[in-house]
Amino acid sequence: MHIEVWSLGKANESYIEQGIQNYFKKIKYWNSIDLVLLQYPKKEQNASIERIMQLEEELVLKRLQAQHYLIVLDERGKLYNSIQWS
Repeated sequence: MHIEVWSLGKANESYIEQGIQNYFKKIKYWNSIDLVLLQYPKKEQNASIERIMQLEEELVLKRLQAQHYLIVLDERGKLYNSIQWS
């Protein structure tokens, strides 16, 4: 199994990127994993919230393939503890 973590928007701060890479090192023992940054055009970065949401949807749908299993992380979604995630 290969895991891709898709991040929407701009690149992360360097300290966040370091934390992500540290976590990925731990996971790579069991699964291959990559961070994929899905960026919308710079001219759209000051667009309205509705437009940005539309762009994000387009980016995800463009990258999504039939064999993918998509999990969306959202602060309004279900909460899982570590055991439930595993």
